[in-house]
Amino acid sequence: MTLPTLLPRLAPLALALASAPLAAQEFAPSADTSPAACAAITTDAARLACYDRLFGRTPEATAAADAAAEA
Repeated sequence: MTLPTLLPRLAPLALALASAPLAAQEFAPSADTSPAACAAITTDAARLACYDRLFGRTPEATAAADAAAEA
């Protein structure tokens, strides 16, 4: 088999392998989720980000709370 005839046959395989990480990615829930939806997230950072969005926490508020706790 020559390269020009081999490439069209390998393209679907290459596309499937390249898209596999996207299928395994856990999607963040939308802003209108419930606490139960956040609790179902298995990744710690994603779950915390979900709770932060749900309850309106911002990075600035978190930094201010950290500074107040250290004082």
